[in-house]
Amino acid sequence: MWWDPSNEDEEAVMFWLSEATAHFLKNTPESLVWGVGSYLSGESLRPLVLVDESVLGHSPIGLSIVPLSLMKDEVVEQVIALNPPKDAVLGFVAAPAQLASRVNITVQLGDTTRCTTTGSTGSVGAPLRLASGANGLLTAGHVTPQANGSSIDLIRKHLFFPSQTYATGIVALHRDPVAQVAAADYDVAVIELPAGQTNTNINGLSVARLGPNLAQPVMCTLRGAVSGTKSHTSIIGALTAYGDPSGRCWKNCWLFQPATAAARGDSGSLITVNANGDGVGMLVGGSQCVSTDSWQCWYAHDLYSLQKEVLSPAGITIT
Repeated sequence: MWWDPSNEDEEAVMFWLSEATAHFLKNTPESLVWGVGSYLSGESLRPLVLVDESVLGHSPIGLSIVPLSLMKDEVVEQVIALNPPKDAVLGFVAAPAQLASRVNITVQLGDTTRCTTTGSTGSVGAPLRLASGANGLLTAGHVTPQANGSSIDLIRKHLFFPSQTYATGIVALHRDPVAQVAAADYDVAVIELPAGQTNTNINGLSVARLGPNLAQPVMCTLRGAVSGTKSHTSIIGALTAYGDPSGRCWKNCWLFQPATAAARGDSGSLITVNANGDGVGMLVGGSQCVSTDSWQCWYAHDLYSLQKEVLSPAGITIT
């Protein structure tokens, strides 16, 4: 065994195992033996051989342990090459298998995105179809600071149960206007989903093209990872550029309210028009009151401009 024997019986089991293990590892694929070891019988260690359940002619419920001395000759023949001692026991099992599994959970708007390297979190945004045909999703670029090729976990939060990481995507396109002096840009990341991962259940999302004759607020709904779904929100203005010209400066953004609509961790959230459900924006930032936790307003990239200037040239479409 991998521990030191403490008595003669354990030494005998260990001696047999050294030879039985070497023989087992040389088995052909046709072998019906699945493993060798020892069995804790309650009184002492006994030599153990795992044998395919098919030799019994039926599938036992649970693990069936039977002394070798009680088995029929045709069963004993399956293990005779291992030269098991008379006090050995046989365990009848199906073929061993690994337990890893990809949980096929449909991506939902408002699920959390988390950079596996930095821990930065944001929100699942609009569903995408990449040029390769793969499914993808949109979020803010500053949520994925490691840029192209970095890994992003998708997390489903539950009210009464622990959060669940159900998929890991890869950043396929990344832009962040940080440190672009005297220039504004888009703050966007495209996350490619694993093969077979089903995308958000909003199918056929149309992109709104608001303007140029906007004269009153546009009622909208935000779906955030932290704030949840907020349907009583509105676009109250449009900004060609905002931010710090000497640092991060965003372009083509909607000015969004009320102040309670969003929170940190909602970056990347999809904003839709209440009147028709069309996608109109992706949340990227806000202005916070000085020395308080309260916010004044929010900023969201215009989804039509984002599609036209960033996604379409890369062969990516909002779906």
